[in-house]
Amino acid sequence: MVTSTAPFPTVRSKRSFHNESSSSQPPRIVRSKTPNPYGEKRPRTESIKRARTPNFMVVSPDGDENGPWAQTVNTYTWVLEQKLAADEQRKRERVPSMGRTASVEMRVFEPEWNARGGPENDTQRFWEEKAHNIDFQARVWMIQEEARRIAALREAERTRLVQEEVRRIQFKIQMRREAERQKMMEERRRVHEEARDRQAKLREMADRAVVLSWKAYENGWSKISSTSDRLTFRSIPWPTLNPPPNPSSITADSIAFFIFSPLHSGSLSRKDRIKEALRRWHPDRFGRFLNKVIDEEKGDVEEGVGIVARCLNELLSRESSQQPHSRTVSATKPVSSVVC
Repeated sequence: MVTSTAPFPTVRSKRSFHNESSSSQPPRIVRSKTPNPYGEKRPRTESIKRARTPNFMVVSPDGDENGPWAQTVNTYTWVLEQKLAADEQRKRERVPSMGRTASVEMRVFEPEWNARGGPENDTQRFWEEKAHNIDFQARVWMIQEEARRIAALREAERTRLVQEEVRRIQFKIQMRREAERQKMMEERRRVHEEARDRQAKLREMADRAVVLSWKAYENGWSKISSTSDRLTFRSIPWPTLNPPPNPSSITADSIAFFIFSPLHSGSLSRKDRIKEALRRWHPDRFGRFLNKVIDEEKGDVEEGVGIVARCLNELLSRESSQQPHSRTVSATKPVSSVVC
């Protein structure tokens, strides 16, 4: 065993070791000129990088290639490479996507890298171009994201405008419906008021007609009592609202409506009104007026007087069978149907 006087071993390449003369010059380190190992294609099935035989050798100062220092350094190199390969594998397992991306990038850029002559010639330019491409892609992504954001904002603004337009149209429709409803209510109220006014006018006209008919009835009796002229069927003051054209037009309802009207003789009861009418229409009392009637209409007048007398007697009979009434006549008292 050769004992080395140097404190550390000397690393020398095989090529330089064989070409170097055995002079006493100090040992020097010669780098290997083999191609970059990262430029070589690695089999895809390989999970852990295998240890390579180093392209350099370690010799002791006395020139012994198989000395203990050489074996120690080779072993250390192998252990170091195994550790680096294991660390790389753990990193790839920890971040699979990063490992796959790196592998893809190596495979994609490997032909270009080899065409340029490897990292010794254009490594810095290669990675600068790669960084430029990544920066360009990042800018493109940012522009696309900004465009998507602006498009989303525009879509949201369009949606807001559409919703506002829909709300405005709905409000306009609601206001129109409300206006139409108010108009219909006003129209209905107007029609109701007009109908009520019309009915009031009709009642007023009917009341006026009753009052005028009663006055004409009283004046007619005064006239036939004081005149000596010949009488006809139409000149007789019949106890109806409208003068009847013939005896068959005289009905019990028309007589009762006219006699019991509250618009005249307010101080007399219904029974007293009937008695007052019987004093005029009793056949024996009306006989003195019958002589004044012309012969052609005397039969009709006599028939009409008989109908009026029978109706009044029937009304009196009904009033007598009921409870006694007050001396005033109610306007809401229903008229009884009487068959004469």
